[in-house]
Amino acid sequence: MIDKKGTKTMSKKPHDILIGEAYKNANGEDKTSWTRAGVCFPMDNGGFSGQITEGLALTGKFIIKERTAKDEG
Repeated sequence: MIDKKGTKTMSKKPHDILIGEAYKNANGEDKTSWTRAGVCFPMDNGGFSGQITEGLALTGKFIIKERTAKDEG
Protein backbone atom coordinates (compact mmCIF):
# COMPACT_ATOMS: atom_id res chain seq x y z
CA MET A 1 0.00 0.00 0.00
CA ILE A 2 1.20 3.51 -0.82
CA ASP A 3 0.15 6.44 1.40
CA LYS A 4 -0.67 9.98 0.22
CA LYS A 5 3.02 10.91 0.23
CA GLY A 6 3.95 7.91 -1.90
CA THR A 7 5.45 5.99 1.02
CA LYS A 8 5.11 2.22 0.94
CA THR A 9 3.58 1.24 4.29
CA MET A 10 2.06 -2.24 4.36
CA SER A 11 5.36 -4.08 3.78
CA LYS A 12 6.65 -2.63 7.06
CA LYS A 13 5.72 -4.20 10.39
CA PRO A 14 3.06 -2.11 12.17
CA HIS A 15 3.73 -0.45 15.52
CA ASP A 16 0.96 0.36 18.00
CA ILE A 17 0.59 3.79 19.56
CA LEU A 18 -0.35 3.08 23.19
CA ILE A 19 -1.47 5.27 26.07
CA GLY A 20 -1.09 4.02 29.61
CA GLU A 21 -3.24 4.50 32.67
CA ALA A 22 -1.78 3.74 36.09
CA TYR A 23 -3.83 1.84 38.67
CA LYS A 24 -3.37 -0.34 41.75
CA ASN A 25 -4.39 -4.00 41.58
CA ALA A 26 -6.17 -5.93 44.34
CA ASN A 27 -2.82 -6.53 46.08
CA GLY A 28 -2.00 -2.82 46.09
CA GLU A 29 0.68 -3.17 43.40
CA ASP A 30 1.16 -0.38 40.87
CA LYS A 31 0.16 -1.53 37.37
CA THR A 32 -0.45 0.07 33.98
CA SER A 33 -3.37 -0.59 31.66
CA TRP A 34 -2.56 0.04 27.97
CA THR A 35 -5.04 1.25 25.34
CA ARG A 36 -4.26 1.16 21.61
CA ALA A 37 -4.64 4.74 20.40
CA GLY A 38 -3.46 4.27 16.82
CA VAL A 39 -0.96 2.65 14.52
CA CYS A 40 2.23 3.72 12.79
CA PHE A 41 4.67 2.24 10.31
CA PRO A 42 8.42 2.80 10.01
CA MET A 43 9.51 4.81 6.98
CA ASP A 44 12.64 4.35 4.92
CA ASN A 45 14.03 7.69 6.18
CA GLY A 46 14.01 6.49 9.80
CA GLY A 47 10.79 8.22 10.87
CA PHE A 48 7.26 6.90 11.28
CA SER A 49 3.98 7.49 9.46
CA GLY A 50 1.01 7.07 11.78
CA GLN A 51 -2.66 7.57 12.38
CA ILE A 52 -4.50 8.18 15.66
CA THR A 53 -7.88 6.51 16.12
CA GLU A 54 -10.60 8.87 14.91
CA GLY A 55 -12.36 10.73 17.72
CA LEU A 56 -9.65 9.95 20.27
CA ALA A 57 -7.96 12.88 21.99
CA LEU A 58 -4.29 12.09 22.54
CA THR A 59 -2.66 14.17 25.26
CA GLY A 60 0.26 13.53 27.55
CA LYS A 61 2.59 10.58 27.23
CA PHE A 62 2.36 7.64 24.85
CA ILE A 63 4.59 4.82 23.66
CA ILE A 64 5.16 3.22 20.28
CA LYS A 65 5.62 -0.57 20.41
CA GLU A 66 6.22 -3.02 17.58
CA ARG A 67 3.15 -5.20 17.13
CA THR A 68 3.64 -8.92 17.83
CA ALA A 69 1.62 -12.00 16.85
CA LYS A 70 0.20 -11.97 20.41
CA ASP A 71 -1.15 -8.43 19.81
CA GLU A 72 -2.94 -9.56 16.61
CA GLY A 73 -5.24 -12.01 18.42
